[in-house]
Amino acid sequence: SWEERPLGWAMDRIAYLVKRTRDESFVRNLPDGTPVNHTLAIGSLGGATLGNEEN
Repeated sequence: SWEERPLGWAMDRIAYLVKRTRDESFVRNLPDGTPVNHTLAIGSLGGATLGNEEN
C-alpha cells in the first residue's frame, strides 16, 4: 500500500541506500594494484534531452 512520507525521509533513505550499495561494492584497486576507486553497482542516466524543457 502507498504511504505518504516527508521529503526529508526520502532524502535520508536515498542517501542510506546509495551509501550502503557503495560500501558493499566499492573497488579501490584492481588486482594488479592500479587504482580505480569505483563501483559498478550504481548507474545513472542523464543527458540534455532528459528534462521537461524545450530543446
